[in-house]
Amino acid sequence: NAYLIVSHTVQPVGGVVTVTANSGTLEGEATPTAFNASLRFNSERLEFLESIDLSDGALRFTNPAAAPGIAKIAAAAPNGFSSEKLFSVNMKVLKPNYLEGLALDLHELGLVERGAANIAPEVHVNSSVSTEAPVMLPGPGS
Repeated sequence: NAYLIVSHTVQPVGGVVTVTANSGTLEGEATPTAFNASLRFNSERLEFLESIDLSDGALRFTNPAAAPGIAKIAAAAPNGFSSEKLFSVNMKVLKPNYLEGLALDLHELGLVERGAANIAPEVHVNSSVSTEAPVMLPGPGS
């Protein structure tokens, strides 16, 4: 499972929201070691400000303007990430209803337990965005 969590579902124009992408599992051990993702957003409603350093030993690269309304984020950690957080970014609210169009696309996800093999096709990416973790659902490969 992969999902987005925002710090605020309602924030005034000019305010800042933190958007965090997380990975989670239903059972067993699963330690992400690398990923390639896109954060989609409505560029008329949100402005990408900055990536947040998670201080977890992972090397991250962010292209905040890969295309209008798309930020690309990639990361790797040889021994795996130390938390469920894949990335976290700050965004400025330009217009109300800023959650419309906010979505995560997970292109690649490697796990330590699978020798860094890409399991992204097996991952369920939750389409809803909230301020807390969603109920976990079995992935497409389950």
